[in-house]
Amino acid sequence: MILKAITKIGRSLNFLTLIMSFSIFLPACTAQVSQSEMYASMEFGVRDLRGWNYLAGKMIQAGVPKQRVHSLLSDPRMPEFTYVPFKLRPKETKQMYWQFTTDSSISQAAKCLNEFRPNFTGAEQSFGVSANILAALITIETHCGKNIGKEMVFYRLARVSSVGESENLARNHKEHRELDSKATFEDTRARAEYLESTFFPEILALLKVADTYGFEIFDLKGSVAGAFGIPQFLPSSFLQFGVDGDRDGSVSLFFMSDAVPSAANYLRNFGWREDLNTAAKRKVLLKYNKSEAYADAVIKMAVRLKSHKSTKNS
Repeated sequence: MILKAITKIGRSLNFLTLIMSFSIFLPACTAQVSQSEMYASMEFGVRDLRGWNYLAGKMIQAGVPKQRVHSLLSDPRMPEFTYVPFKLRPKETKQMYWQFTTDSSISQAAKCLNEFRPNFTGAEQSFGVSANILAALITIETHCGKNIGKEMVFYRLARVSSVGESENLARNHKEHRELDSKATFEDTRARAEYLESTFFPEILALLKVADTYGFEIFDLKGSVAGAFGIPQFLPSSFLQFGVDGDRDGSVSLFFMSDAVPSAANYLRNFGWREDLNTAAKRKVLLKYNKSEAYADAVIKMAVRLKSHKSTKNS
């Protein structure tokens, strides 16, 4: 089937080359076919990957074997590519995290800390990150591991890694212009390039994780942002900061014994020290999640945990 597709696309090569040459004369805001899309179309055919041609081209150019790319993106478990909207200047508000400052949430965090205290205190001793900060972070991320996400991680990473696909880019620009008449196509493209440069490497990291641990890539579930496990790591963070806390020979972010020290290891590697002032600690937390509201919520919850009646004398 692949050879047939290549033969078919080969007959269309001159036509595709003509389109590529002509595209340089098109206005910047029109849907231009990218080199990645052209490359994948020549390799697999326009319809063979159900809309993932742009991503296929990027993966092949990054060194992923063509057969593996085709197998992943044509697999029936992989949803078809559909429009991926994105904002030019997204910002999380404090209202998104207000729930974590309520008495109920503080009590939940205290319960989490007490239930898994050996993991939290062990990570504090090994990595120098307080148990209160770690319990606050884990509570905010996944409600102490109770809400780790049900989204297919590979699919979610694939979507955000494909925002620069020609038609997707043009449609986003149109919507950006409707919201802000001063928004330029370069603004839209720059944001798309930032998102892809951030998340496409995560696809390559995910492939490495799957190869290392021998699991089926479509089975890994997580958040809509492509993060997974109790501390909500992206694949590259898992590879770099994952800790085998229970020393069973492997790292699993779905167990507190590994998840808590992994989160502590992450923060320590970005400069966390308990003697830092609040502003400095906030900067480290922004490396974990680039949301000021998030960083503030973690710090506030940790402060309240320290004085909570169920944790003070434990």
